[in-house]
Amino acid sequence: MARIRLSDILNWTKGDLTGYADEISGQTASDLIFSDIITDTRQLVPGCLFIALRGSRFDGHEFVSVALDNGAAAVLTERSARFPGKSVMVKPRIEVDDTLNALQAIAAGYRRQLKGTVIAISGSVGKTTTRELAAVCLRSFLKVHQTSGNLNNEIGLPQTLLRAKPDDDVIILEMGMRAAGEISLLSKIARPDIALLTQIGWSHIEYLGSREAIFKAKAEIIDGLKPDGWLIVNADDPWLRSLAARQKRSYQVAAFSTISENPWPEADLWLYAGTIRQGARQITARASVYRRAAGETHEIGNTGLGSRFLDAADTGGPKNKEQNGQSFSLSLPAAGLHLVRNLLAGLAAAVILGIDPEKAAARAAAYRPVGNRQRVIHLKDLTLMDDSYNAAPESMVTALETLAVMADGRHRLIAVLGSMLELGRFARQAHEMVGEAVVKYGYSAVFCLGDLAVDIANKVNQLAPEIHALHDTDKEALQQKLTAWLKPGDYVLIKGSRALAMETITEYLQDKGD
Repeated sequence: MARIRLSDILNWTKGDLTGYADEISGQTASDLIFSDIITDTRQLVPGCLFIALRGSRFDGHEFVSVALDNGAAAVLTERSARFPGKSVMVKPRIEVDDTLNALQAIAAGYRRQLKGTVIAISGSVGKTTTRELAAVCLRSFLKVHQTSGNLNNEIGLPQTLLRAKPDDDVIILEMGMRAAGEISLLSKIARPDIALLTQIGWSHIEYLGSREAIFKAKAEIIDGLKPDGWLIVNADDPWLRSLAARQKRSYQVAAFSTISENPWPEADLWLYAGTIRQGARQITARASVYRRAAGETHEIGNTGLGSRFLDAADTGGPKNKEQNGQSFSLSLPAAGLHLVRNLLAGLAAAVILGIDPEKAAARAAAYRPVGNRQRVIHLKDLTLMDDSYNAAPESMVTALETLAVMADGRHRLIAVLGSMLELGRFARQAHEMVGEAVVKYGYSAVFCLGDLAVDIANKVNQLAPEIHALHDTDKEALQQKLTAWLKPGDYVLIKGSRALAMETITEYLQDKGD
């Protein structure tokens, strides 16, 4: 965690110091070092700085007295704040115009003191899984600090940075957003050495208006990218190639694919996974890694089947050439093609950091899903895949495919799907796309919850009337209809937007299955 001098805080925030009594504290402002930076009085530790943030439902200034009475060495407040009964303080109070801006300035200042490599990850889907897989790949070789939970916004990212230690080798930061400009702000705070984009999808299209606008907002991740840093992109996403191909760029490009083994001419590092085999509880693949060296071709790995190389002098595309080289396998203890892409992204970061990709890939066996992300639960008569953390069209389709792979044609497939929110005028189109996937992957039934989810059921009824497609806006009523339909051996997917709390359906089925 951060140990920061009061003098640095004043310098970074341009704040004013009041209420400080040297004769009582025995220290000057330049001597005082805070043990931590805290924004929640429930997390107070002795000697910390408490920052009073304002929110739509809370105001940290109301807890200043609590912070001072419980060990905070100082508080940071807004100049406009008033503290009845606390007009005289013997502990320092730093006054600023805006405490959130001050928190971000402190994090940015602390970031400049850190020696570790900062990896920033964003994208419409796959951010958290990629973050976890990157951490798994790196942790055996380097000291890694990473985003915890969903601390990926304008408050959470600064908090994550301030939890980093000076001896951390790698700091992995997830970056979320809801509007244009937010990723740019986070990137400028974090100043990443490596920026990684997973995919451009539909999330938040209600606010941004188009996928092009989403792409531009996600591309803001390079706004704070250090000169000569690395941008890692999913080569299977058509939106991201245009970013990688930008002329006069000051960064290097790494790209990963499960579709094309042929490297992009503009890529400095290329990772490919083929021969992919999916099972109920495991997915395997063969991997290739290619890297362009200055003025020459340099291969880190190949498939052993005839390698394709990047040639710095060749503008016509990659050349074919036989060469013995490193060949390695990927194996993950879970199903889903998306996991291979997420792992390739993590391996790209490992290669950039000088770690052998085969050794890094071997660590992926330790990967475990976090939160309610494709969490597989085996009950007495049912197999559940709880993917209720949230939902977007791409992740819905991926989850439907993954459970179908797990069932391997030997079990009935049942989908319990909630509405997907924040899609605006694209909501109907997106929900119909999910309905098409229900049919494509051979589901026997789909139970749809929420107003918008009716379009899933309608599309299924239109394409495949033999599939049992039910829609309801009442969760309890839907649960009763679902349990009446289920049979022993069924595989059940549960997924929907966070606001629908679809995990309660998982809990309901678990209670029934006990």
